[in-house]
Amino acid sequence: MSPPFRYAVMPQRLRPFNLRERITTLDSSVSAVGTSFASKKKALLQSKKTAANLDEAIDTLQACLRVLDLVNRVGDMIKEERYWSALKTTFAKALEDIESLPQSSLSQSPFFIHLLSSLPSLRAQIKDAVTASTKSWLLEIRNTSGQVGNLALEAMKTRTRRWKSKRDKEPLLKLSHVGSPVELVTNEKVEYNVLDNEQLQVDFKPLYQCIHIYTALDAIEELQRSYQADRKAQASLILSDRMSAASASRNFATTLLPLTEDVVGFFIIESHVLKTTRSFRSVREVEELWDSVVSKLIGVVQDGLKSEADVDTFLSCKDIILGFIQTLESLDQLLSKHVAENIASRLTTSRNVSQVAQTIINIEYFQAACTVLEEQLVKLRAFQRGGAIHLECNKTFSSVHARSVAHLTKVVNDKLNDSLEVAEYEWTPNQKETNPSLYLWDMINWLTTVVDGLLVRDEVKEEVYKGAVTHTAKGLMDFLVGPDVPVINENGIANLLVDVDFLEEEFKRLGKANLNTVFAELRATAAVALNDDVASYLNPTLRQARYSSVQPKRLASLLDKMARHGGSSRVRADQERGEKRRLEALAVARVHA
Repeated sequence: MSPPFRYAVMPQRLRPFNLRERITTLDSSVSAVGTSFASKKKALLQSKKTAANLDEAIDTLQACLRVLDLVNRVGDMIKEERYWSALKTTFAKALEDIESLPQSSLSQSPFFIHLLSSLPSLRAQIKDAVTASTKSWLLEIRNTSGQVGNLALEAMKTRTRRWKSKRDKEPLLKLSHVGSPVELVTNEKVEYNVLDNEQLQVDFKPLYQCIHIYTALDAIEELQRSYQADRKAQASLILSDRMSAASASRNFATTLLPLTEDVVGFFIIESHVLKTTRSFRSVREVEELWDSVVSKLIGVVQDGLKSEADVDTFLSCKDIILGFIQTLESLDQLLSKHVAENIASRLTTSRNVSQVAQTIINIEYFQAACTVLEEQLVKLRAFQRGGAIHLECNKTFSSVHARSVAHLTKVVNDKLNDSLEVAEYEWTPNQKETNPSLYLWDMINWLTTVVDGLLVRDEVKEEVYKGAVTHTAKGLMDFLVGPDVPVINENGIANLLVDVDFLEEEFKRLGKANLNTVFAELRATAAVALNDDVASYLNPTLRQARYSSVQPKRLASLLDKMARHGGSSRVRADQERGEKRRLEALAVARVHA
């Protein structure tokens, strides 16, 4: 029986060894699977990274290609003279694409850096192209100036003939000349534009476009200097060419006419540029050209007629000069209408003291220029009989100047209102003050600093000071008699007079004691109440002698405020004094009635 027993036990003893072997085998299998999975996952992550890098590279290259495409289109836009589109639209899109590029190794590559550095050179190409276009335009208008002048002079001849015919028919018009207000009103024909008509169209687009581009490139001053130099050279060329022709001609009148046509056309174009380009051209620059050209023109006429003996030539030259002057006088109307009116319209919207002061300086320059123009036109007219010349624009600028000074005064006064509005007065104090209000120190300091710092003439400053002091006196008077202060007592009035004393001393210290007369009414009105002298005021003779500046309505208002204060008191004496003030107020009000 023993063997079976051994046979049965042996499998049980072998089982742990078999199980361990199977576990070992399974562990090996799992490890192999895990290793394979990790390897595949690593490969997958690497593939994703590679794909991401490829996507980034594709996006970057596409962005670069878009930029390259835009850069290539710049040349086409320049050829098509679409300079503004080339500068703004193209570069805005190019910069947008460049800024959107991811921060990768490609965006730091020499290719990318070269692409980025090429943009300024393209700006330079656009600038050079628009400059060349403007230079070409300047040459065209140089050759067109004579035609413009011819059309202007012919239009003036037609206008003169038409007006002469009208004057011959209507005796009342005989004393009115071409360009006079009467002629302007009665002239039914609308003058055509010598720069845009059936015979000639002067296109200013190249200049406007160049101004636009240079402004965007922050280089407008460079263009202004270049333009002034070019126009100065052209003006000299006009004179030198015509002077050479005059010296070679036997008949001076035949060369004087084209010379005046060139000059008239030249300054009609300058007038149009001045009017339509805002601050691109200054009046000073145009006046420099005008002074130079006219002084030389006068010399040319003097030299040309110095040895001339032919009467017909003299008469022809007289007619030419007369037409020249009349045409320029018509330009005077344009100066009045467009320049002066434009200044006046923009003036009303300005609230900056320095800007308004600069406007006054500009207007004064216009006035001086008009005076010089009148003198030079008189010199030209000396070659034919005629009286003094008075340009209409001079009157217009004088009117605008007066309005500008008034507006400057108003702007300063508006600033003073800010100080008056923060003034803190106790109108029914128990005692009098000996020191002025603190706000007045700041107000005086601001006023003197601003007004004395303006670059205007002393006469204008004096006018502004006068307006400011008058406005301040009115503000203080409003405290006394206006509706904002309902009650007041004697101490409140006395404290206000302390402020008046301070202001008068300050203006006296500034050498402007003459301005203190504006406080006379306030002082006199307060004196009637403080001195208890209403009885004298009610006497017509004494009122005229002592209180002629006091207005009954204002005094009655002040007395009424004092009456309210007395009536609100619980002290019998104050109540009685308040009743007295009430009756005095009624009596003074009847004087006003």
